[in-house]
Amino acid sequence: GLPVRTELRQFSVINKLWASVVPSAFRGAGPAEDCPMSIVMHSFGGNTVVLALCRDIHLRLWAAEPAECIMTCDLEEYLVQDTESESSLTCVNLCLRKAAESTGTSLRFAVYIETNVGSQVSVFQLLVVDRQLHLEHISSFPCIMERNLVDMCCTNSEVWAIWNESDGGECVKHLTYDGELCHAWKKATLSSLPPQDVFVSPNAEPRTFFLDAIFKPGRFSISAIHKALELYGIAVGNTSVQQLKEIATAATERELQTSANSTQLHHEQFRELQIQCWTKLYSCCCQYQELMNHFVGLFVDPATGMVGLCKEGGLSFMYPVPSTDSLTYEHLGVCLQGDVSLHDSENLLEAARLTRDQLDSEVLESVLSSEDPVAVATEVAEAIANTQSKENMSYRETLESLLLPIGDVHKLLALLVAELDPSYEDEMIETADVQDSETQLAMSQLFASPVSERLLADIVGRRCLARLMVTTDLLLLISLLQHQGKVQNVNRVLYKLSTLLQNYHTLHWLCCQSVVPTSPLSLENNMRQLAALNISSCSRQPPINSDCSLLELYLRGRGGQELRGAIVRSVTSRGGQSSVWSELLPQSVTILLAQLWPSSNSVSVCQFLLSACQHTHLQDYIAETKSFINEGKDSINFLLAQSYLHTGEVEKATKCFLSAVSYPVYSSEDLLQQVIAGGGKDGEEKSSDKEKLLKYFLKVIGLFEQTSSHLAVIKVAKTAVMCFDKDDLQSAVLWSILFKYHLHLSYYEDAYMDMMNNPDLTRRKECLHHFVVVLTDQNQLKLICHLNYPGMEEEIVRVMEDRARSMDLMKHKYYDLLYCYHTTKQNYRKAASVMYEYGLRLGREAPGTLSLKKQANCYCMCLTALHLAQPQYAWVVVPVELEEIMEKNTKMAQKRKRPHTSEGKQQPVQVEVKTISDIEKDYSLVRTKLNLLRMDPSMANQIYSQLGLCMK
Repeated sequence: GLPVRTELRQFSVINKLWASVVPSAFRGAGPAEDCPMSIVMHSFGGNTVVLALCRDIHLRLWAAEPAECIMTCDLEEYLVQDTESESSLTCVNLCLRKAAESTGTSLRFAVYIETNVGSQVSVFQLLVVDRQLHLEHISSFPCIMERNLVDMCCTNSEVWAIWNESDGGECVKHLTYDGELCHAWKKATLSSLPPQDVFVSPNAEPRTFFLDAIFKPGRFSISAIHKALELYGIAVGNTSVQQLKEIATAATERELQTSANSTQLHHEQFRELQIQCWTKLYSCCCQYQELMNHFVGLFVDPATGMVGLCKEGGLSFMYPVPSTDSLTYEHLGVCLQGDVSLHDSENLLEAARLTRDQLDSEVLESVLSSEDPVAVATEVAEAIANTQSKENMSYRETLESLLLPIGDVHKLLALLVAELDPSYEDEMIETADVQDSETQLAMSQLFASPVSERLLADIVGRRCLARLMVTTDLLLLISLLQHQGKVQNVNRVLYKLSTLLQNYHTLHWLCCQSVVPTSPLSLENNMRQLAALNISSCSRQPPINSDCSLLELYLRGRGGQELRGAIVRSVTSRGGQSSVWSELLPQSVTILLAQLWPSSNSVSVCQFLLSACQHTHLQDYIAETKSFINEGKDSINFLLAQSYLHTGEVEKATKCFLSAVSYPVYSSEDLLQQVIAGGGKDGEEKSSDKEKLLKYFLKVIGLFEQTSSHLAVIKVAKTAVMCFDKDDLQSAVLWSILFKYHLHLSYYEDAYMDMMNNPDLTRRKECLHHFVVVLTDQNQLKLICHLNYPGMEEEIVRVMEDRARSMDLMKHKYYDLLYCYHTTKQNYRKAASVMYEYGLRLGREAPGTLSLKKQANCYCMCLTALHLAQPQYAWVVVPVELEEIMEKNTKMAQKRKRPHTSEGKQQPVQVEVKTISDIEKDYSLVRTKLNLLRMDPSMANQIYSQLGLCMK
């Protein structure tokens, strides 16, 4: 709509006449005393009023429609100041803000008044009583140390304010009030600026360290990075984080080349120059981020109770911090249950902080990253106790003075450890009533926006860091006191602190890691494979970019759904509504900590990382937790093996797959049971351990087959067959797999042993068929003939005969194989029969000179075999019609593949006995034809036709 300009001025009759005749531009400036310094607008039953705080410290209420002042109140009456002061009041700063919960019948507002005498905040309430507006004073509280107000806001119970401090910084303070009773101002803890320096390991690449530092989630805004890159003459548009990394690398490389000035540098000099160039870019990001963190205002959301800070570069939010987390910020102590005094807790925590101050960053990092923090803390405590410096003596005296007033140290430690342990019990897991549908609908999108996800991840990260520092301080202090003999029987407390330290260190690492970008196709393939293993997550993973942390990615998918489900159960169990910001947000952080707690839920976290294709992070996460995780180790090994398989580390994957399960100690973990169950069939529960074990190994072998890792398949199958008895038919499929891949890799003798060890005769025959075919194709005839086939002699002969009679005569060597096999076994008459049949078929089916030569060789070999046989067996049996016997053999082969059926008696086949003299005649005839062809090749057609007549 069109803006309307209205003068807020207290009119008399003369002023009204003057204003209607003379324009405001010619009337000159009005009196400065009634000039509004701060105004708010509110609607009372549809009538809009304007509340103005004027320079003369008067509060004026204007009706918007007639533009008339309807109420005036002198606020000097409510000033809390020295009554003996005779100096006149001079207004310095005024501010007026209304409460977020104001309604159509009530307006609560806060007034800040700063004069030359002092400053204060007063809270008033404007009510509609009998259609008349009534102003009521609620409370007033002085601001003794607070000056230079930037902005403020209020609620029905709190006042928030931003102040400029004397050192140029900014602070946020708040106080609570209840009627005339109000508490002192409390300073809120603001996020610290990014560190000014980046530590680079001596043997590491500086580019990697600085890129990780600049693009660490939540450290620098994208706008700050854009501004820093603009100093290098680069106009950055709407780009992804990965592209920004490439642009930053290119800009720094150009800076490096310019600084080097084409001179030869030693390795150390080049490294120092690299660090200088990257430090320059990092410093620019820090400076722009500091400028963008400047506060310009704040607000309170009436629906959720959220307090927001407006910055030049975006928004920040204030969230309630538990007392335990505030320990590391101001070291004030906590409100502990029991009869332990607050002063004791303050002294103990101050002593713990002083102990940490005695260590440098490297020693502290060794405690945090150690697999046994208690052992490292004990060594550090011994080093502190043995140090004889002046500073150490002062530290010991201060420590004594702090610990001496403490009564029961053991009880205080127990309460602190319990406060640090994130215990959350979900009591309403099975709640699914119809009346809860409204609650479920209301909570379905709670904390589901990207801003909420980043906020939750930031809160969890800060809480983990705060508690990590407290836990580390206490661990070092108790180790020192135990070494000095001042406390006894604290091993259990030390173990609990060590476990808490490792868990919080892992969670903080999880919050700080950026995700690895993954293409949608890779995600789809990964989800399909996990679904085949029945371990896919409950929802499809969203597209993965590198501009978020692992915890944010967790909240976008499965973790967010589980979090909202737990909140719904909690709200339903209490049977009432909850404040989103003051109640549900802290509760969500507690639930999230319980969901991610490594000691109890590491399997679900690993499953999430695997489903999101974060294979490198999964391997690092397992390396972080392997020293203190005792539950779900088999499932973790299985997921780790999957990760190694995706990254191409087949040997590591094989080791993890095999360590995930063994027999007879069979794992009963839920994840492995899901993998084995597959589709969740009803009969899976009744399967024996051996059957489940077999299914597991077959799943693993299938995974390796998808990646063509044949050696890994062989290793897994060898391990699997050792879990079964030699004659167990369940192992038959494993022996067949071993045979298949040994044969594929040309390990023929191993394949032969696998075939012969197979307890299933049917599978053994199938393997024999493949064995003969493959070795014949690879021209390994000698190996086939020299191997023994106990119990399958007839089967191997049948296989070779079937192949010989069904394959091309001129391309395959199955007749040669048969002849070689029979001669090796000294069965010369069968060898002769094979060669004679071969020669007959060549004469009928393959005309040509080459065929004649092969026939001559066949008959010659046939005669040789018959001469080697005993005289009474020097003959062969030949069917009268070879076509009939070939057709009969084909039908018999088909019949062996079908179930046996009752048929009539087979008709006898007419045969003819061929002796050595008969075969010599056939051999002479073939030799004669070859001689004629050699003498006159033009007679080929006549020779072939006459040869056919002679053969008939």
